[in-house]
Amino acid sequence: MRLPEDVFLVFDGVSMTEQLRNRLSCMAFFFIAGGTYSAIMAYMPSIKVHTQTTNAQIGTALFFFGVFSLISLLLSKKILEKLESALVIFLCTVWISLCICAIAFASSPVQLYMCFGAIGLGVGLIDAAVNMQGILFERRHNQQALNLFHALYSGGSLVLSIIAAIAASAALKAEVFFPCVAGLFVAIGIFSKPGLLADHKKVEDKETKPGSERKIPFFVIVCGLLTLLAYSSEGSVAEWGPLYIVEEKDAPIALGALVYGVFSAMSFIGRLAADPIRKKVGSFVPIKIGLVVGLCGMLTVLFAQSAYLCLFGYALMGIGLAPVVPTLFSLAGSVPGISPQRASSTVAFLAYGGLLSVPPCIGYLAQMSSLHSALFLVVAFLLVIFAASLVLLRLFLKSGGKA
Repeated sequence: MRLPEDVFLVFDGVSMTEQLRNRLSCMAFFFIAGGTYSAIMAYMPSIKVHTQTTNAQIGTALFFFGVFSLISLLLSKKILEKLESALVIFLCTVWISLCICAIAFASSPVQLYMCFGAIGLGVGLIDAAVNMQGILFERRHNQQALNLFHALYSGGSLVLSIIAAIAASAALKAEVFFPCVAGLFVAIGIFSKPGLLADHKKVEDKETKPGSERKIPFFVIVCGLLTLLAYSSEGSVAEWGPLYIVEEKDAPIALGALVYGVFSAMSFIGRLAADPIRKKVGSFVPIKIGLVVGLCGMLTVLFAQSAYLCLFGYALMGIGLAPVVPTLFSLAGSVPGISPQRASSTVAFLAYGGLLSVPPCIGYLAQMSSLHSALFLVVAFLLVIFAASLVLLRLFLKSGGKA
């Protein structure tokens, strides 16, 4: 007996082709969000020469990036309540692309500060909006997908790093490279925007009890704070990993340059595998196991004598920490009584606070003692997250979530 075609196209009232379009569009914009910072940082030596900036001024530019990212995240809830997240994501893509082009033609430190601040505004807002789309996708299609989407974030970082390395080796000027990247982002945005989900704010308003949105659930705040520590641990690899392996482990500069690439590649693989694992064992087991693996990786980095073993430690960190942040976003978005935009913006705001404050803390501790000693702060972060993960299920159920 032949089944009607509709059986293959529709499941629980949702078109399978629609589901695939939604998934691919989310993946595309996570790719852009992850690739932006990576493309800029990979061409930083060229930017430094072109703008005649010092290391301190580069640090100031990064500070502007962090501050304005936080500002946009602080405003993201109001913006996402007024505008559709799909429109916000597309406008941010265009804005970031224009700002990337502007970096290529910046000729002074002040202009660089302005460009980094402007990019920070776009990156902060798009980060909240794409995570909101991820939460909407999971609610709409009743599927776990945020690890996959965050895998594309890592993939964007990795791919743009490789493209930038090839472009730099070919002596491609920043004035050519950045407009090409901007054009790529805009083309992806135009092609992918129609596949994003509508927010359905009216439906969500009916489902949310009156007054429940005034107070953020305690569980969502916990997820935000744990994401802060996890993001900071991941950020330590990009910001301090290459310097640590070169200065403390006597690795060649070329090997140091591989640190973040290896971490991102393993994170990408780990996140691709995380959602199928979550489907089988639940959301909380992968977090605990991942943290144990990540902690072993960080301890390997700190105690290994060989630079290559240290690099292996960073690879372990990448695959271990891979499921932590996406799963925390997913859990925060599945708590009843809070809209996807508020859950996403709350977690993202707290997480970016760590990216702004922790790197200077590590630098200050390194100045007082050594970078080796300062990186034990990352070990402390991972231990705190692991301790919290032991009671996370209980907090989730107490908040009304369904395991």
